[in-house]
Amino acid sequence: MSISLKQQKAIFNVFDSFEEQNIRYVVLRGYDDLPEAIAGSDIDVLAEVSSFDAAVQICEDDFELDEPTARNVLKLASAGVSQPQQTIEAITTSPSHVLEIVKETVTTADFSNRNYVERTFRSGAIVIDLENHLAYKSTLDGSQIRVDPDVEAAMLDRRVKRDGFYIPAPPDALAHLVCRGVFDYDGDFPDRYISKCNDLRQRVTSDPTLDEQFRTLLSKLFYDADSVVYESVLAGNYQSIRSELRQYSDY
Repeated sequence: MSISLKQQKAIFNVFDSFEEQNIRYVVLRGYDDLPEAIAGSDIDVLAEVSSFDAAVQICEDDFELDEPTARNVLKLASAGVSQPQQTIEAITTSPSHVLEIVKETVTTADFSNRNYVERTFRSGAIVIDLENHLAYKSTLDGSQIRVDPDVEAAMLDRRVKRDGFYIPAPPDALAHLVCRGVFDYDGDFPDRYISKCNDLRQRVTSDPTLDEQFRTLLSKLFYDADSVVYESVLAGNYQSIRSELRQYSDY
């Protein structure tokens, strides 16, 4: 998606302010075509946890905080107003069921891992998703599960500055995309992920230092199944990683 000069200014105001206030961050996704365009409409940003509150305040200067919970409550209230008779009957005859609906609606934006916080900011069609930790969707209940802190630290320590903002180093970018595909996309890697993984794989595996860094990341992300994932990535068999992990006896 192409972005206007005004939108570019808003995005880079955030990045420049992060740097001015010594907030360590890295753009996880949506950076390939910046500043002219965004792949999709979302820019995912990891901000160091110690500076996360300050990062939120900076984002609020140029973007509007988008609160999913508030939106869900308004939708629930609107539904009750539009169907008052049915709502009264439901409360009278099945109060426990109504309570469950309310509970589910209000907690939609909640996460089982209380250490993980995500804030979404919007400016027109542009979205910045600001995260305080690296986390991926659980295969059990869909909650966000934080990764080993060493993976997060490496992402920030090895970040690379490009065109006025920070992006992950190749090993970290590749590991992040693999986890996104395996967990957040349920193993079904989008075509754009496959293309980017292929590019990063060539860069990482052709450099012994980068390759070793990537292997270390996989050991912290996939534990004893790291070799299974590494061999799949090496062969470009991304779509089979999740099914191979399920068959792996020690995973």
